[in-house]
Amino acid sequence: MPQPRVYEFRAHLTPGQKRFAAAFVNDFEDPKSENPNLRDRNLFIQNLEVVNLSEPVVTPGLPPPLREIFAKYTGPKKPGFLGRVFGQQAKPALNAGTARAILGDFTRHAWRRPRSPPRSTA
Repeated sequence: MPQPRVYEFRAHLTPGQKRFAAAFVNDFEDPKSENPNLRDRNLFIQNLEVVNLSEPVVTPGLPPPLREIFAKYTGPKKPGFLGRVFGQQAKPALNAGTARAILGDFTRHAWRRPRSPPRSTA
């Protein structure tokens, strides 16, 4: 089965407004192919991103609901993930129990119901 891929292209641009686009120029159909994945070639673009490699990477802020969940478990006296996200802590203090609690709160908010207990992998 075809897998998604990341394609990168680097260009040196002069200052000023620019326009860029993506196009599907390699369409192909073979309805008689034995492999159903090769019968019709399609392209799905999930996102396009332009970055300036000479600038530092900017980490987006957490939305307030997520910030509250992380702060509940990694508050000022509990350095951990939230501090690392914002570059304030050097050592992680997040353990498996805290990670489960954070994910439990997150899933309860995201799906508006309690999470199911984890399934055994054995």
